[in-house]
Amino acid sequence: MNGILGVESLEDALAPEGWTQWTVPAFEYLSVECYTENVFSTTIAFMKGNKLPLAGSVHDYTEPATGKTFMLFPMRRK
Repeated sequence: MNGILGVESLEDALAPEGWTQWTVPAFEYLSVECYTENVFSTTIAFMKGNKLPLAGSVHDYTEPATGKTFMLFPMRRK
């Protein structure tokens, strides 16, 4: 299985052996709940149609309390 797994941590936390720590810059995000299979392509089309910029890599996020999954589309750096 290929992919990236990430864990949010404190800035001074040490990454486990074999992991790499990197910092995601602060962005203003468009947060979209993933309730269908085509959320990514639909959101990209929406952003293009409304002239909203995509300013970086899209992140997946699962809310621990609810288990709901979201895609976070960075629009502008803070």
